[in-house]
Amino acid sequence: QMCIRDRLLCVLRPYFWPTGGWNRARVLSTWVALAISKGANILAPLYFGAAVNSLKDRDLTDTVQQLVAYAFLKFANSAFKEGQSLVYLKVKQQAGFEMQQLALKHMLLLSYDWHVSKQLGQV
Repeated sequence: QMCIRDRLLCVLRPYFWPTGGWNRARVLSTWVALAISKGANILAPLYFGAAVNSLKDRDLTDTVQQLVAYAFLKFANSAFKEGQSLVYLKVKQQAGFEMQQLALKHMLLLSYDWHVSKQLGQV
């Protein structure tokens, strides 16, 4: 059980903690963008509720301020989600490359008899 989990984590490691300082900085900034996005997503409905309550009290200046804050938070949520995707794109590319290298290395380490016995390409 423990061995399987360790092997799986070893294979998936490039996606969570890739090689290279810039890629690691990208992963950390992805987590920061995710936290900001989720925080904005949680706070937005609270401002909308406050806007509805201030509208009920007929306080239009407070209503407008709350609605502007709500719109800003909704925009921040979307913007940070998109930013997260853009920043993480290079990490995914590098991780895919590392996974391809790992698969090729594994294939090359297999015995000649294994390759011959597979009869790949025959109909």
